[in-house]
Amino acid sequence: MSYNNPAPYGRRAGAFIIDLLYELVVPIPAFLIALVMLFFSSTRGIAVFLIILGTLWLLLSGLFNRVALQGRTGSTWGKKHLKLSLVRVSNGEPIGFWMALLRWFLTVILGSVTGGLLLLIDLLAPAFSSTNQRILDRLLGTLVVDDTSFVNPSPRLEPPTAGGWT
Repeated sequence: MSYNNPAPYGRRAGAFIIDLLYELVVPIPAFLIALVMLFFSSTRGIAVFLIILGTLWLLLSGLFNRVALQGRTGSTWGKKHLKLSLVRVSNGEPIGFWMALLRWFLTVILGSVTGGLLLLIDLLAPAFSSTNQRILDRLLGTLVVDDTSFVNPSPRLEPPTAGGWT
């Protein structure tokens, strides 16, 4: 796989939004229901359960999607839908579990420490980069590439010439 075809910023942003939707589909309703239930003393136990459930889903879906899946295949759920892959610049292969974990961990920690400012700058950086790379992608030697140019169309079957099919 070549890494000469960086993914367009719009598709990267679309993949990020799809990933967020998958990861937030359970926690947002759980947190909203829990918020309402906290006002009634008889349902506080269920509210705490919903908060724990939403938090676990958020953590585990993020770890699975952005670390295990992306590390092994190069694609998160969103990247897979939009035919994008995260690869190492050095060899064009998926980044692996540990590099994906480091990338996710740095995103979460640096975003948290800076109140989300660094995360916002990092997510906007591909719009101003010739290779459409985030700041962390440049630091870690990774690149999101467009997979559509790597798909081989199925060969066209043509009828054999004289003496072939009868």
